[in-house]
Amino acid sequence: MDSWANNIELWKKGQWHRKFLAVQGDSDEWQKVYAQYLKSDVWTEIRLKAIVQAGYRCQRCNALFFGETKLQVHHKTYDRVGGLEIDNDLEVVCAGECHRKADEEREERVEEERGYAIYEMRFDSWGKRVYEDEWVMKKYDDEIGARDEFHRFAYKDWCKKNNEPYNKRREVPEEFIDFLMQNRDGEYEEYHGDVDSWYQ
Repeated sequence: MDSWANNIELWKKGQWHRKFLAVQGDSDEWQKVYAQYLKSDVWTEIRLKAIVQAGYRCQRCNALFFGETKLQVHHKTYDRVGGLEIDNDLEVVCAGECHRKADEEREERVEEERGYAIYEMRFDSWGKRVYEDEWVMKKYDDEIGARDEFHRFAYKDWCKKNNEPYNKRREVPEEFIDFLMQNRDGEYEEYHGDVDSWYQ
């Protein structure tokens, strides 16, 4: 393929990716674009390439299929969806149980990443409120200590809200830290603690 044709091909792929970026945050519109993308020539080419590379086998149960109609190509991540997918973004699976499991694992991974992102956002928000202009240096010089302080603050606040006894000499339970980092059940979705009372 000459450079001109290659540039046209890259432009087509980039065009799909831009469509996905344009509807980020709007689930319904994103699904519409995704449905259109799965019918596109760009996806057809990517899909077939993945199936050929997998040797026409499901990469989970290793079942061999003669032809590609019973195989599906699963997105492990949507980070580059829209023609920019790399090999590690995709997994060839047979329809049914294997694809269902692949979808479940992706959702679990996405939820875990989302929970950790929220935790990091809260940690930074807390640090800026407590340390103000010195937060960047505090985080750089003693991040472990800062996280420990944040965990204690969060645990004290949680105990207060749930009428649980709090002992500042006691270590913060590991289970609580896991709970905080994973944002399980949305318990800390709108987490705001009373910083002033904690530091009196």
